[in-house]
Amino acid sequence: MVPSRPKPGAGRSADTFCRKLLAEKENSEALTWLKQSRAGDIRTLGEQNPSDSLKMVEEIYNSGAIKANIIDIERVAGYGETSNVVCVEMPAAPEQRRKLFQIESRMATSAGFDPVADDGQTYLFLSNFKLSFGQMLRALFHF
Repeated sequence: MVPSRPKPGAGRSADTFCRKLLAEKENSEALTWLKQSRAGDIRTLGEQNPSDSLKMVEEIYNSGAIKANIIDIERVAGYGETSNVVCVEMPAAPEQRRKLFQIESRMATSAGFDPVADDGQTYLFLSNFKLSFGQMLRALFHF
């Protein structure tokens, strides 16, 4: 699948949307939340396991995010907590922003969506935390 080019203006709605989610939905700082994961009470992003979820958030922070918040946390008795939404507070530095938009583009295109443009927004909305092909094979065939 060849990714589409981001459409100018596509990212502007992220600020309003993330501010609304942060104000109205349960949320937690992503790294702290994920590090609370333990047997019988795990923390995951979408389909990712706890370890891959933590790696994803570490990649977001290593790319320059100011802050990443897990939004709309779902609790499953006997399992733990999960969310499929992260609002990332963006840095001003162009190189760091570029890295974060590359993460968003990779996630969006893997889910069949167009990536968003860097329109100078404060927040980047990330969702659809899917298993990679290799992770899916390992889960299905236990290797």
